[in-house]
Amino acid sequence: MLTDVVGYSRMVEQDEVATLAELKALREAVIDPLLARYHGRLVKLMGDGAMVEFASVVEAVSCAVAIQQGVAAGQIDVEENRRIVLRIGINLGDVLVEGDDLLGDGVNVAARLEQIAAPGEILVSGTAHEHLKGKVNFALNPLGERTLKNISEPVRVFRVDSGGQPRPTRPPITPRPWWGAAAFGGLLALLLVPGAWWIWPDAKPVAAESIAVLPFTNMSGDPSQDHLGAGVAEEIITMLSAFPGLRVTSRMSSFAFDAPTKIQIIGQELGVRYVLEGSVRRSGDGIRVTAQLIDAASGDHVWASNFDRAGEDILAIQADVAEKIYASTAGLMGEVRNAESLHAWRKSAPDLEEYDYYLRGHQLFMTFTLENRARAAAIWEEGLSGYPDSAILRIKLAFYHWIRLAWGLSENPDAETELAWQLVTEAMAQQDKSRLEAWLGHWSMANLYPWHNGDFEAAAAEAEAAVALVPYDPISRGDLAYVLATGGRTDQAIAWALEAIERDPTGPYFYKSHLAWAYYLGGQYEQAAVTLAQLARPQLTLQAANYVRLDRIELARAAIADLLERQPDWSLRKEAAQPLRESLKKGYLDDLRTAGAPG
Repeated sequence: MLTDVVGYSRMVEQDEVATLAELKALREAVIDPLLARYHGRLVKLMGDGAMVEFASVVEAVSCAVAIQQGVAAGQIDVEENRRIVLRIGINLGDVLVEGDDLLGDGVNVAARLEQIAAPGEILVSGTAHEHLKGKVNFALNPLGERTLKNISEPVRVFRVDSGGQPRPTRPPITPRPWWGAAAFGGLLALLLVPGAWWIWPDAKPVAAESIAVLPFTNMSGDPSQDHLGAGVAEEIITMLSAFPGLRVTSRMSSFAFDAPTKIQIIGQELGVRYVLEGSVRRSGDGIRVTAQLIDAASGDHVWASNFDRAGEDILAIQADVAEKIYASTAGLMGEVRNAESLHAWRKSAPDLEEYDYYLRGHQLFMTFTLENRARAAAIWEEGLSGYPDSAILRIKLAFYHWIRLAWGLSENPDAETELAWQLVTEAMAQQDKSRLEAWLGHWSMANLYPWHNGDFEAAAAEAEAAVALVPYDPISRGDLAYVLATGGRTDQAIAWALEAIERDPTGPYFYKSHLAWAYYLGGQYEQAAVTLAQLARPQLTLQAANYVRLDRIELARAAIADLLERQPDWSLRKEAAQPLRESLKKGYLDDLRTAGAPG
C-alpha cells in the first residue's frame, strides 16, 4: 500500500509548521492505530507518503478504507483548503526485500496506482481484486485497463467505493521474528490444508472450536515436490489434534477439497468454524510456507504469515514449520483462542455459556497484569454463580489465587492456599472432565502442591501430566519449568525452559526468568548471569544470590540495595515463605544473607 498527501507541497509552502503538526496528529491518532489494528508493517515514510506491507490484501484494503474515513472524520473542523487528503494505491504481488526496504514490480504498480488516484480515492490492481471477491463489504468499481508509467503490461484497475464499512479484524499481535521475509518476500496467494478430530475418552466437551486444515499447495513448479504440502499439512493436523478445546477434522475429510473451493462451502460441508490454508515453495536449500487462518462463516482472515526454513532435512523442516504454525494458531495465546475470546465478548449477559465466561476471563488473565487478572477472577466468580458445577471456572480461579500467593499479594497466605487447593481438587474430582479441564487442572495442581504441603514430587508428577497432554504448548512447559527447578529437577527444568524459548521466542518474560532459576539452582552460575542480563524485568533476589556464587559481592550488595529501595519491607523471612526444596533453600538464603539481605 502506497499513500501520499494531495497538494502537500502547496500546503507546506503556505504554512509548514501547521501542516506538519496536522499530519503528525493524524498519524498518531488515526493512521498508526489503524496500521496496528490491520497488521500493516510500515516499511518507510517518504516525506508526505508512506509504504506499508500487509500479509493479507483484505486487511490492506480494509485498512485503507478505515484510514480514508478516519482522516476525513478527524478534520471536519479544519478549513477546506487546509485539510489533509490522501490518495492510496494497493497492489498484490511479489516484492524484493533489501534491508528494510521493499523493491520490485509489486511496489512499482502500487506506486503508479497511488499517483493516478483522485484525491480521497483508493485504487487497487487486478491481482488484488481477484483476492477481494466476496471478502469485503464495499464495492470495487472497474476502471478498465490502464497503461502505467514504466510498467510493461497494462494493469486492470478498480476503485474502492468506501461508502461501506471496513471488515472487522483481530486485535494487534506482535509479529514474531521468524515471520520475517528472507530474500524474496510476497504478500499472499494461498490454497488450503487438512485436520484430524481427537476427543478425550468419555469426556464432556466444555466447548470445542473446530478447524479444517486443507492440503498445502505446491508452488515450486515441480510436481515431484507435491509431497511437501501434504507432509506439512499432516504434521499440523497431528499437532493441532493434541490441543484441548480444538476439534480438527480428519485428513480424509479435509483433503477431499483438493481443488479451489469457496471457504464458506468448506466450512458448511465440514461443519468447522475455521479453515487453515497455505502453500509450500521449495527454493534452493530452503523452504517457504505461507499460511492463513480464515473464519469459515465470514471469509475474514484471522491470521496470516510466512515461515522460512533453511536445510535439506525435509522431515525436520516439515516438523519445524508445523510447530511454528501450531504455536501461532493454537495454544493459550493463539489466534483461535483470541478470536473466540472476541466472540464471547460480543455476547450479551443472558447468552453467556460456561465456556464464554472462561474465555472472557482468559483473555484478560493472559495480559499478565494484576488489574486484569483481578477482573478475570471477577468474571469467573460471576460464571460460577450461574454454573456452580463448572470445573473449568474453579480451576481458573485456583490459578488466580496461586498467582496472588506467588507474587506476595495475599494478606492471608494460609487461607488463600486452602481456598485455591479446595477449588482445584473439587474440579479434578469430577469424573467427566474435558481434556482442557484435565490439562489446566494438572497445571494448577503442579503450582499449588509446593504451597499446600511442600510435596515437590507430586508437583513434578502433575507438571509432567500437564505437559504430556499438550506436548507442543510452550507456555505451560515454560511456566512449569519453575516447578521442576524449585523441586530440584534442574536439568529437566532447563530443557523445558529452553524448548519454550525456542518454540516461542517472543513469548512471556517468565521463560527466561525460570531458566535463570534453573541454572542457579543447578549450579550453572555463569549461564544464570547471562540469562539474568537478558531479562526486561530485573530478578534482584536471584541476581544477588547468583553474584555471591560468582564471588562478585559488591554487585550482590548493590542488587539487594536496589531491591530494598523498591520494596522497603522485603526481608529474608518473607523470601523464606516462597516454596523451595529445603536442600536448596538453605543455600539460597545463605547467599542472600551474604549479599546483605535483612533478616
